[in-house]
Amino acid sequence: MTTRFSLIAFLLAFVLAAPASLAQNADVAPPSNGATPMALAPFSAPSALAGSVLYDNGPLVNSPATGAGGADESVLQTNLGLDTFGFGHQILNDNRMAEDFTVPAGGWDIDEMVFYAYQTGSSTTSTMTDVYVQIWDGAPNDPASSVVWGDLTTNRLASSNWTGVYRVTDTSSGATDRPIMANTAAVDVTLAAGTYWVVWQTGGTLGSGPWAPPVTITGQTTTGNALQYTSDSGSWAPALDSGTGTAPGLPFLVMGPAGPNVSITVNTSDVNPERGEAVFFRGPVTNNGGTDQPVYVYFTYDIPGVGTFKRNLGGRTLDPGESFNYRDFQNSKNFVPVTEDAPAGTYTVTVYAASDRFGTEIYDTDSFTFTLDPIAPPPAQAAQVPGASSLEVGALGAAPNPFRDQTEIRYALAESGDVDLRVFDTAGREVAALVSGTQSAGAHAATFAAADLPAGVYVWRLVAGGDVTTGRVTLAR
Repeated sequence: MTTRFSLIAFLLAFVLAAPASLAQNADVAPPSNGATPMALAPFSAPSALAGSVLYDNGPLVNSPATGAGGADESVLQTNLGLDTFGFGHQILNDNRMAEDFTVPAGGWDIDEMVFYAYQTGSSTTSTMTDVYVQIWDGAPNDPASSVVWGDLTTNRLASSNWTGVYRVTDTSSGATDRPIMANTAAVDVTLAAGTYWVVWQTGGTLGSGPWAPPVTITGQTTTGNALQYTSDSGSWAPALDSGTGTAPGLPFLVMGPAGPNVSITVNTSDVNPERGEAVFFRGPVTNNGGTDQPVYVYFTYDIPGVGTFKRNLGGRTLDPGESFNYRDFQNSKNFVPVTEDAPAGTYTVTVYAASDRFGTEIYDTDSFTFTLDPIAPPPAQAAQVPGASSLEVGALGAAPNPFRDQTEIRYALAESGDVDLRVFDTAGREVAALVSGTQSAGAHAATFAAADLPAGVYVWRLVAGGDVTTGRVTLAR
């Protein structure tokens, strides 16, 4: 009798324990019982690529500010057939998750990785206690792959905090029993270019989970190619949603050192220019970091009512602690042209220290402004001095100025006569002959086409009636 009772007790314990172990592989949503799913608007999560984030594997949030207290929600879309809240990666059960990432040319210095997990029933105070991390040179289910960093015995958890996100279903918006934590793991490794897989496990103080929530995008059931290792099977397999059988990705961040420590300071020679002058400035750039740093410098200037123009100054690799004053290669000076007919208003000049001339990564900026008063209205008719000039001076000018491809030089003659109009660069070289011959009295305009010329300042010279009049135009790119 005693033997029979012991056998029954053993079988009962096995039956009860086995489902508990299997239940730790995935956190599955209960049936919705006909509840109406919440309407989810299309949502593009903001990129986390800023500062020291090297890689972001995907979003958690697909319903911002709809949760309890205005929190964001990661909504399991049961209306698409999905039913898996999260995947088991408990240290206690030796369950693990794995995801891939690619390091670009030049490699990465990695100092942290951020993983996401929740334990059902926790408050917004984290219950996470441990994170184990490995980095592999290939998929962990490939016999040819091997571990290049880390292990599954060392606790790498540096901090754990609530993300401000709850994991809910589309029929349980407002639920608070699955607050998602961001677990930052200390990682110190330099990786060359290539594709790697990260394997991780998480421990916590509650009995449920920890669970890894998947990448969540409204309207999508397949979001990646995550793998899961379960102690039940003793092997790796695709992590699949148990409702749809589709493959999710898992969100995580790869973090590196802070960006280059570069500063730029602009010094101006004159911030109250007159028309026909130029505003000169110096833009010394300093590498405040401890390693060589390539830096490219350019500046933009806003002309009221016209637009924004850009001028590249050049690039250079700065030694640690080195300062360098970038100059425009064409004219050997940094300046903003202020033409005779420049519009009134406030001009803003911004100088950039960046990774390249396109501003892919901006390290630092500095700026200054100056203001031009309105142009005094010209007299109805310019005074004519007998024998001095046949030009009606008040009618001189070019528009638009500055210009991008072409501009018109406009002038008026008080009487007919021979006219010669040419354009020169600042070195005195002729770049265009616009008019040469006799013209009648009255208003005239000549087009200066400069699509094939480099950006810069050009001087036009008008000879009529024995007198010479000049003006400047600025070609901007």
